[in-house]
Order: sequence, then structure tokens, then C-alpha cells
Amino acid sequence: MEECLEEEVKTTHHRRKNLIHKLQDDEGRETEIHQEIKGIARSYFQNLFMAEEREGCDHLLSGIASCMSEEDNQFLTVLYIKEEIR
Repeated sequence: MEECLEEEVKTTHHRRKNLIHKLQDDEGRETEIHQEIKGIARSYFQNLFMAEEREGCDHLLSGIASCMSEEDNQFLTVLYIKEEIR
């Protein structure tokens, strides 16, 4: 029982440690307001993962071996027609 309680205390302590209490936006303004923190985080990740081309990122993929043939890739990227969707 003591071991279970000790693990609960560790888990709760760890959870508390990972809270965000303050965040800074792109313009350097800090906020502690929960809704504003959510907005800053949402905006950051939307901008981070946008579909636009990023310069200088090719080196990140250079170490990953390709496991798909060019033929398979062409097959998967072909435009579909309405009749093919069921």
C-alpha cells in the first residue's frame, strides 16, 4: 500500500512540474491568462506545421532510407475520380 501511495505522490508531483504558467507571444508579450496561452500555443504549432515549403530542412530527411519505389509513389499520388470513391 505504501509503495502505491508513494508512486501516486511521484506521479502527481511530476504532473505539477510540467504545467505552463506563462507564455510569450511572437511580439515578446508575456501572458498568464489561460485562454491567451492556448491561443499562443495553437498559433505556434499551426505556423510550425504549415504545408508551405521550408528551406534547409532536406538534411533532416537525408538519414532516413526510402522504403517506397518510385512506381508505388506515382500510383499513390495519382488524382482520383469521383467514381473511385465508395
